Amino acid sequence: GIYVAPRKTDVEFASMNESLFGEISRGHRVTTRVLSLLRDKPTQHEREVLGLPPGADVLRLYRIYSVDDVPTALSWLVLAGHRVPGLEALIADNVSAYGVMAERYGLRIDFSERWFEAAIPTAEQAALLQLSDGQAVVAIESIGRTGDRLPLEYYKCLYSTAYSRIHVTAHARADV
Repeated sequence: GIYVAPRKTDVEFASMNESLFGEISRGHRVTTRVLSLLRDKPTQHEREVLGLPPGADVLRLYRIYSVDDVPTALSWLVLAGHRVPGLEALIADNVSAYGVMAERYGLRIDFSERWFEAAIPTAEQAALLQLSDGQAVVAIESIGRTGDRLPLEYYKCLYSTAYSRIHVTAHARADV
């Protein structure tokens, strides 16, 4: 017989969202698990992309996202620490960092730049995403800014398209 693969779920990936998976929560069960969370000194690259003032720290949040109980993405989020004091005490599994930042600090990502490319996860990353060794993923890099155009977040993400595909909608904006 002929093997027919099941249709993949389309995952909406909005360029203006409250979280990496803000759009896919509609109609899907999205969960997160914190793999690590710490305040740290920024790298030179993080200092530059986040426009950090001298002496500022960063908050690093490494999580795995699952959609309908399927591991879908690994996310390394780096936040400008001086803009979110005490945030680490409020983050846990299944708690939206973006929701907390909006409610507690009045901060929302209003503008972001994103880069996409194919990547091969490490053996450890593939195991977390329940992928075969060497199976490709989409690597996403993003710098998110608040309404005042100041950088708040820098993240990298490995997104598995094994069970879903990314749907991107682009809109022309006069203020960009």
